Parts: sequence; C-alpha cells; structure tokens
Amino acid sequence: RELTGETWTFRFAMGPMPGRAIAGRHGDLYLVSVGDAKLAPRLVRELTGETIAAVAAGNGRTLAVSGGGTALAVTHGAPQLDSLDGEIAQVAFGGSHTAALTRDGRVFGVGDGADGQLGNGGRKPAESMTPVRALAHREVVQVACAASHTLALTQQGDVYCWGRGFEGQLGLGEDRLVAPAPRCISSLRGVRQVAAGGAHSV
Repeated sequence: RELTGETWTFRFAMGPMPGRAIAGRHGDLYLVSVGDAKLAPRLVRELTGETIAAVAAGNGRTLAVSGGGTALAVTHGAPQLDSLDGEIAQVAFGGSHTAALTRDGRVFGVGDGADGQLGNGGRKPAESMTPVRALAHREVVQVACAASHTLALTQQGDVYCWGRGFEGQLGLGEDRLVAPAPRCISSLRGVRQVAAGGAHSV
C-alpha cells in the first residue's frame, strides 16, 4: 500500500472476551480470539486529519505524537502526558514505566521506579511526569525504554543509561548494577540511534 501519511496499526491480541471487538474512542482498543484475529493493518480513523510526528508502542500500549506535540492515545489513555501537552517530541514505553522527550530536549519519566528506570536518582514510583534533572543541560534527541531500563541519546552522539543493569544492558561493564540516575556510556561516541528491549540495548 502506498504510504499517504495516515496512521495504520495491526496486532494480535487475546483477552478475556474472545470474539468481541471493542472500539475505544481514541483508536484500536479491542480484544479478539485466535479465530477472529485481524493480522492485517487497520487504519486508525480517529487520527484522520492529524499530522503524526512520531509513534510509540510497547507492552500493549500504542500512542501517536501529533505535529503539535500532543500525545494521542491509540489504545490506552495516557493522562500523565497531559502536563507536557504541546511540548512532546517522542514517547517510549518500558515494562511499567514511560519516558517522554520534549521538543527542547528535556526528558521526563513516569511509572514504576523500583529499578531506577525513571532516572530521578531514586527508586520510588512516580504518578506524574518527573524530570530527569541530570540531563537538563544535555541536548537529548531520542529516548528508548526496555523492561526496567532507559536510554537517552544526545545531539553529540553520547548515550546515557539508567535503571536495571543486572544483565549488562546498561553497557557500563558492570553487572549486578542498578543505576537510579543517568550514567554516560563512555565507550560509545558518535552514536546516531538507540533501541532497547527486554533486558538488552542496541
């Protein structure tokens, strides 16, 4: 299909109400059984007419960021992001936390913080967007989340990491590590993109 700037989504989902589809007011909130699964892309009609600047998906959640910097929920609502309305450049979902990057390069976290994945120096959860103050003077251009850790990439190509590092996913050369605040991965320079998933980073 020719790409026209429209937003499409596809997924396989199983839930407690097999065979029943539920349309959420913001998009593709539905549950289907194995026999009724739709594995082909579906237009998110609720976003028709919106200019989409970025999309995020992870842990059963899907979200679009409008050209105006607003988070548009496609599956589950994201009221925690309302405080950044008009400023959002990117959103990343972790296992039970979310990171948001603003247009001016600020990074925020919300959700579970037990492994330090919010980057605020502590290990407590946050119910509202909490700034990652250690990156306040860095030109962050991308964030990525995995199960319990977070990455940030700067304009200069430096990579910062925080959260759970027990499996080596922080890239700091240490194991059995929890980093509750951002640490620069000194062995990396000139990086252009980062990605994180489960207990690994790329």
